[in-house]
Amino acid sequence: MSRKVHFGVEAGMTDEDFEVIQERHPHIGAKLEKFWGTADLNPYISELLHDTREGKRKGFSIDVVLALTSLRTVHHEEFPQFSTGLGGLWDDNA
Repeated sequence: MSRKVHFGVEAGMTDEDFEVIQERHPHIGAKLEKFWGTADLNPYISELLHDTREGKRKGFSIDVVLALTSLRTVHHEEFPQFSTGLGGLWDDNA
């Protein structure tokens, strides 16, 4: 089952995964909205999910991690041209 995510006022930003992130981390929600539909989204989510601060990052709750992963999957489905080279289940050559 595929869920479509469309950010913007006209869409009402009703996606559950986006709401989870927006509630807990509005600054991240703002960047997700900005990067949605661009090649910048996947690197941004990857940076969030991997510790790039040498252990100084607190980390996210499991519901936020699942929401970020879900949004990355939906983005891949809607914009596959920006998903090449991600590896794993996002890479058609894997």
